[in-house]
Parts: sequence; C-alpha cells; structure tokens
Amino acid sequence: MTYSPNIPQPTDDPSDSQPLILINFQQLKSIFNSDHVTWDDATVANRGQHKQISLVDVVANPNLASPKSSVYTKTVGTQNQLFFQNNSAASDVYQLSGGGGAATTWLNYNGVTDTLNASLNVASVVKTNAFTYTINFTKNYADLFYCLQINANSSFTWTDSTRAVSSVKIVSSASATAPSSLNVVIFGNLA
Repeated sequence: MTYSPNIPQPTDDPSDSQPLILINFQQLKSIFNSDHVTWDDATVANRGQHKQISLVDVVANPNLASPKSSVYTKTVGTQNQLFFQNNSAASDVYQLSGGGGAATTWLNYNGVTDTLNASLNVASVVKTNAFTYTINFTKNYADLFYCLQINANSSFTWTDSTRAVSSVKIVSSASATAPSSLNVVIFGNLA
C-alpha cells in the first residue's frame, strides 16, 4: 500500500485506523531515508541529515519569480547535468557540471621530473621529449571546440596542438627545455 494523506478520518476510531497509520509512517520513513540519514541512525547527531540530494530532470528552466533561485538537472545531449538559475531571468542560467562556467580540465605538471603535481580530469601525461606532451583525459570532451590555455616557467612556448576528444598533444619549439611547471587549463563541454 502507498501513503494515504486521508488517514485517519475525523470519524475513525484510532484502533481501526492503526494499521493504515502504521503503513503511512513506514512509507514516510522509506521516502525520507532515500536522501537522508535514517531517523534511527546509531549516531544521534547524524539523524535527519542529508546524505545526498536526488533531483528529477526538468525539460525547461524553472523560471521561478524573483527572489527565488533554483538548482536543478536537465539532460544535455545524453547526460544529466546540474544547473543554477537566478530568479526567472533566462540570461542568469549557469551550467554547473559537464562544462560551462568552470574549468573542466586543469593540471600542473613537472616536465623535469615527469611528475603530475595536481590535476582535474587528467588520466595521464605522456612526455615524448622536452617539447612534446600528450595529456590524456579521464572523461572525454563532447567535441573539439574546447578552449585551451597553456603557460610554463621555461623556454616552453606553445606552438602547436593536436586535439582529440580524449587527449590533447601540445608542442613547443625544438629548442625548448622541459618546464618544471607546465600549467594547462581547459574549458569545454564534457561528453
């Protein structure tokens, strides 16, 4: 049986409605527990706290009247993506995942010691020589139209790149020395 908002009725004897009341409580607990720590969790301080937020995809932006804002998901391509809309203004919609306003890939790599110091969305960096590096992505891009920014602390001056959805190869002049700090930032839509 599912949750019934009409239990108990004003004329019901509580003992007659008790089975239905118990079912309602079981249903409420089951629904609540899908995104929250259970009411009877062993750690009292955790009871009722969120453990996740599950969102159902919307077809269009919510366009709520000011002063309300929305966080929601909708499908982009074949993937569910997270969005924020500030009030009802269509121009104030920001995609929070899978590309949009934040860097989708970045790295700091030491070409002297071949060490990936820190990164996001980088599976590996392959150094062919002091002036050629291939960055392999953890998650592919949707297309080749991502924006790539590179800087380094040596004679490494980016002269060419070969883009793929799964990697990018960057090349400097043949006279370049390996940089001890190669920094790459990419903005684009992930697949």
